[in-house]
Amino acid sequence: RAVLVVENLFTSTRLTSGGLDVMSVTDYLPYLPIRKWLPKYNVGTLRDDLIAGITVGLMVVPQSLAYASNIAGLRPEAGLYSSWAGIMIYMFLGTSKDVTLGPTAIMSKITAENAETGHFCASNSTGLPTNADDCERVTRNAVVLCLLGGTLNLIMGLLRLGFVIDFISYPVLTGFTTSAALTIAWGQVHSLLGLSSKIVRRQFQDSVHDVFANLHLVKYPDIIMGFVCILLTIACQKLKQKMDKKKKRNLIENVGWFVGAAGNFFVVLFGIFVVMGFSQNSSHVVCTKHLTKNCLTDEGTIPAGLKLSAPPSVTSKDVSNLAVGAVLVALIGYLESVAIASAFARNNGYQIDTTQELVAIGCSNIVSFFVGSFPVTGSFSRTAVNSATGVATPAAGLVTGSIVLISIQWLTPVMKYISKASLAAIIIVSVVKMFNYNMPIQLWKVSKIDLVPWALSFFGCTFLGIEYGVTAGAIANMLLLVYFQARPTHVVMWRDQKGTPRALNAIAEGSTGAVQNGNHDLVSKPSDTNASKTVVCKIGGSILYPVGGEWKKVLENALASCKCTAVVLDFTHVARIDYGGLTALKEAVEDCQRAGAVVHFAEMGYLVNEVLCRAEFWRKMNMSEASATQSVPEAIVAAEGDAMEAAPDSNDPSQPLLSRPPRSPSGGGNTFASSTDSGLIQ
Repeated sequence: RAVLVVENLFTSTRLTSGGLDVMSVTDYLPYLPIRKWLPKYNVGTLRDDLIAGITVGLMVVPQSLAYASNIAGLRPEAGLYSSWAGIMIYMFLGTSKDVTLGPTAIMSKITAENAETGHFCASNSTGLPTNADDCERVTRNAVVLCLLGGTLNLIMGLLRLGFVIDFISYPVLTGFTTSAALTIAWGQVHSLLGLSSKIVRRQFQDSVHDVFANLHLVKYPDIIMGFVCILLTIACQKLKQKMDKKKKRNLIENVGWFVGAAGNFFVVLFGIFVVMGFSQNSSHVVCTKHLTKNCLTDEGTIPAGLKLSAPPSVTSKDVSNLAVGAVLVALIGYLESVAIASAFARNNGYQIDTTQELVAIGCSNIVSFFVGSFPVTGSFSRTAVNSATGVATPAAGLVTGSIVLISIQWLTPVMKYISKASLAAIIIVSVVKMFNYNMPIQLWKVSKIDLVPWALSFFGCTFLGIEYGVTAGAIANMLLLVYFQARPTHVVMWRDQKGTPRALNAIAEGSTGAVQNGNHDLVSKPSDTNASKTVVCKIGGSILYPVGGEWKKVLENALASCKCTAVVLDFTHVARIDYGGLTALKEAVEDCQRAGAVVHFAEMGYLVNEVLCRAEFWRKMNMSEASATQSVPEAIVAAEGDAMEAAPDSNDPSQPLLSRPPRSPSGGGNTFASSTDSGLIQ
């Protein structure tokens, strides 16, 4: 794939009917989804995009401030600078009309852990960072992480490596998101209580200790503000949900829906008015002016105006230090964004290009690096609002980005009055929905083995770090995948004297060694002495080197427990065979022949048969290649016929036992077996 990409990029001529022709400039242009919808743009779509863009813009401003300062550990303005460039670039490259890019709780959490932000950017009594040099250093790390993650996404998109995320299973992903929800929500408790971030460490177990150890320092105005804002945020969400159920809304109901959709903005606005009231009242103070137990913690000074400085230079040391974080940003960011885009595309009746989404996310992060952004990806909450407002095209992102730029340029003087408790309330309400407490219960009921990667992911991310938890969960999941591929279920079938299909080996459909038939467990009895002397071995999967020895043992055990005269190897589920598997197959056939059993093959695929032909298997084993294409019933009849020729004193030479229709056991019909021998393999 990489070679094809390079060849396409550097090929400068093409062959036409008139000879060689120089390629036009447009042949070099990347795929731009904007070319599909821009020619159809009209006044109606402009109206829809304006409404959606303004609504999401009012939502993203308070969210970005909260994610930057309360989760990522950066200055609040870093959230604003992360909210406009990426979403504008996505307008040109993205294939989803609904997705809105920007800071998210997950990306902020990954940034905090890998950029090692700590509390260096927390505000002091003057509203400025407590340690300006360290704050500048960790902010630089976060911005470089944005570039590295975006570059990986772009490379993955160009090489079409999106399939890599398939190795992050659903249990691993839910373990990670549940851990993130828990740690992010708990990380806001100190802000709800008015505790300084300088006395509360970021690691979950350390944070729990520090919060309880400093309960004597809580500030009651912050507690009241936080819980009131939580109630207001929940009320806004309920209002929006109620309005969503109405097919037609009047003007008042539309206003109610808008208030619910932009609830975060109005909650923060409420907090601003309260903090301004505190600052004007001599009996109450804000904590940046005078630190007391009755003060109200505000956000502090935010620089006014858009200030774009030269992007930091990236060194090899940066790459080595942030490599693990960049991989997490690339994989988790892509997984989060594509999952959101796919869900809303399915609901709204259109399709997305997942490979192009990789390119779009990568380019958005790369461009965002130049404006001082930390990593961004698709946001579920903002995408849901964007879709609900009836967004028409990705151009709504241009409106949303413009709202953010207006806020940076002219509204930052007001933002210093934002209450930290109100931002913490917004985060807690938004992430609590990610806490999937029901998942381990479902895994216990459905597939207990999947609890292993879930638990490794959840506890690893919670107590050690995201990179350790996700890596441990993914490795455990791949080991389970390899194990089950190497140990598929092989079943050796036979019929007893009543015509009942049974499984000779323990790894069969019935735990008792018999095949389940309705509500009756048909168990073999020692008195079944006149049973069929032909068995069918259903190989459970491809015969690769870890599998060959294991299925051969299953067949050997069957031969030892039943003195059969004919064996049919059912290759229905065998898609591939390698050299190790070929050797095991040869040994298995030789073992059967030494035991006096005739071997026939059935339902062998072309690719498997081709390998056997290249190895001259048929000639060396003195067997007919034509047997490979038989159906199982045909192979049974042929095998029993050959066995009877080798043993003319058979009890019923006129008709092989397994070629006769099976008889139902007394007391009920045999629903497992059909009127033909195909019932043996169903």
